[in-house]
Amino acid sequence: PYSAHIIFHALEKINEEGSIDDYNALIEPIIHLACCTPDARLLYPPRYEQEKREVFIYWEANRDKYLFHPSEEESILKATKTTQMLLRWIDGVPYSDLAGFAPQGIIKNIGENISWIIKSMKRIAEPPLFNFAEEFYEFLERSSDRVKYGVHDNAVNTMKLNIPAIHRHRAMLLADAGYTSLESLINAKIDDLEKVKGIDRKLATTIKEHVEQFIEDKMERKRQYFIRRAKELGR
Repeated sequence: PYSAHIIFHALEKINEEGSIDDYNALIEPIIHLACCTPDARLLYPPRYEQEKREVFIYWEANRDKYLFHPSEEESILKATKTTQMLLRWIDGVPYSDLAGFAPQGIIKNIGENISWIIKSMKRIAEPPLFNFAEEFYEFLERSSDRVKYGVHDNAVNTMKLNIPAIHRHRAMLLADAGYTSLESLINAKIDDLEKVKGIDRKLATTIKEHVEQFIEDKMERKRQYFIRRAKELGR
């Protein structure tokens, strides 16, 4: 209930400010807001005095744009540090460069937790409590997905397909090459996918095999299957 209370009053602030010009500028405040709720499973606070000072300086520099201000210093440090980590996470920073924050499994777990809270924000923001522009609800949905998967906006659809061996880094490489949707992957040729960095013939074939199941037209699905099998057989 207290998480919902915090979110409700933050949404009131956004509502009072009127139309939103830049949704990208809202992503950090939204992530920080989620990190401030009691439902957020956060990282431990900074362990060293130097780290504490750096995180607190960051908090002081950014607090005016944040939607909630914790009263306790430990909560401030935890929420700010986790926000810093998740901003790097959604920007596609490799796990190796995030090791100073937390181990790989914990980062993913925190991302899923904060993603769920952001999705809850969307539900609270809906009528009858509020009536935001449709773009705001779409922004919250996209932000939730990005925090869950740790990718740029254009790689979210690929991650949602759960293609074997396509982790966040490969999904972003595919997106950079123009493969940002199910349709683009269905229409792609194995030879073209193979040109993408990090995608070999075997993985390109796996991608095609996986996306076949989403083709609704049975004849087209069969046609794609036979094209893929012909490639596998070298014909």
